[in-house]
Amino acid sequence: MKSAAGPQFGNVTVHLRECVPSLWWLLVLLVLFVPGQRHGVWGSDEPREAAIAREMYISGDWVTPTLNGSPFYEKPPLTYWGAAAAFDLTILAAFVLATSVEWIYISHLLLVDVPLAASVILALALFWYGYRAGGQRKRFGYIGCMIAAGGAFLAKGTVGVVIPASAIAAFLILRREWREIARLLAPWNILVLAAVTLPWIYLLAEQGGGRALHEFIWRNQVLRFFSPAADHAEPPWYYLPLLFEILAPWVIFLPPALYRLFRPCDAERRMDAGRQFLLAVIVVPFVLLSIASGKRQLYLLPLMPGFAIAIAIWCAGVWCEAPA
Repeated sequence: MKSAAGPQFGNVTVHLRECVPSLWWLLVLLVLFVPGQRHGVWGSDEPREAAIAREMYISGDWVTPTLNGSPFYEKPPLTYWGAAAAFDLTILAAFVLATSVEWIYISHLLLVDVPLAASVILALALFWYGYRAGGQRKRFGYIGCMIAAGGAFLAKGTVGVVIPASAIAAFLILRREWREIARLLAPWNILVLAAVTLPWIYLLAEQGGGRALHEFIWRNQVLRFFSPAADHAEPPWYYLPLLFEILAPWVIFLPPALYRLFRPCDAERRMDAGRQFLLAVIVVPFVLLSIASGKRQLYLLPLMPGFAIAIAIWCAGVWCEAPA
């Protein structure tokens, strides 16, 4: 009993030591970002600059700045370009993602997690396109989702399908959209996914036989998820402190962004589909990756766009004009 207790205490101590860099990151970010992290426009200049940027974004005229509809020739447009771009959620979310520490580092490395993340992001985006569309465009969106999910499988295996599938399934089940589930799992969509993934599995079996399939499926897919002896085995809470590192310097905005995402401004109002889908994209894969035995910091890469979108939405005040 004593010998068992000793290693457990030692493992906790080692894990706490590993968390120290994350805590230092948090301290630095608190110093840099908390004072005045979100405030209204101040003075006489800031409201004017914000109004000019807003008019530029609405009008689509990126050459001539305007104020109250009249040309404003006092200053060149660089500041207004940047501020106007922030009004576009797509641009703002892309900027948050592109300037996050982990994304900058990992996306420049030759690792399977990079095409995995790209394929997962594409699969989720194409599902959302198909979900919101109708008729032929819905079919194209869902077929594209299956192709992208197949690409994610070819990048890293079953996790490439599990991440988008878990988020999409949770979203549709939460909304009780059984017919939409049937549309997504239509035979032709499943055939498309099989057409992308099965040829490689067949060729692998042809060349390597049962041993190759056992190594790939059992050892590197199943055991990595379930076995406590898997490579890079870590406790379930392993990823929580790592959020302070992978989303730096934007992580300081994550708590209020998630708070607003979980809690609508109007307590009586039900969550809309967009909010529910973003929650599913962030929460469900994060829980699954936390349950899995094998864990590494870069495994969170496919989840980073969801966090970036949540931060961008909060910063832009899209779901609530009042400060969070």
